Amino acid sequence: MRVAPVAMMFAGQPDETREVFHLGMETAWLTHGHPSGFLSAAAFAVILHAVLCNEPLVEGIDRARQCLSHEEGHEECVAALDKAVSLAGGDLAHEAAIGQLGEAWVGEEALGIAVYCTLKASNFQHGVLMAINHDGDSDTTGSLVGQLLGAFYGEAGIPERWLTPLEIRDTIMQLASDIEQHWRWNLDFMSDSYDAGVVERYPGG
Repeated sequence: MRVAPVAMMFAGQPDETREVFHLGMETAWLTHGHPSGFLSAAAFAVILHAVLCNEPLVEGIDRARQCLSHEEGHEECVAALDKAVSLAGGDLAHEAAIGQLGEAWVGEEALGIAVYCTLKASNFQHGVLMAINHDGDSDTTGSLVGQLLGAFYGEAGIPERWLTPLEIRDTIMQLASDIEQHWRWNLDFMSDSYDAGVVERYPGG
């Protein structure tokens, strides 16, 4: 769930897929030692990155599979992606399809469900509602699908009735904008174009 900033850092830079994959993997290492945990996070970062580069979701999935193929212990993640794509291409009811993908208590299952729901979604609301209405780790899958569909549809695609009660909405929007624009910052305090506002928002060493 937490690798979205990795993808956002390289939005619009499709040639940085390998960097996104490795940073996503390193981020997940903080808490996930099993390959299917950290590799699923890295794969998700690559898929989200592709969407942020205005590329089709299937392109991101293909890139994720390519990156995974070079890593030891990738088999469960690749199998989950393949199964998600296959189920999304069929006419099985989504409740049954998600059941075949698992309950999302482990990384590769969460990845598979997220990819399936995103592929099947007709809009933001439809995809998120599919992702949160199952008996497993639905907050995780809801977050993942929300990230992918949010990247595709943008803020305008999110129902206003969901946005209106959102806590610290302005802070979230500022943070998202800063992550995307961080490479433009000038943090040289001796410079005339020094971005003092950034330092005020993020004080530290």
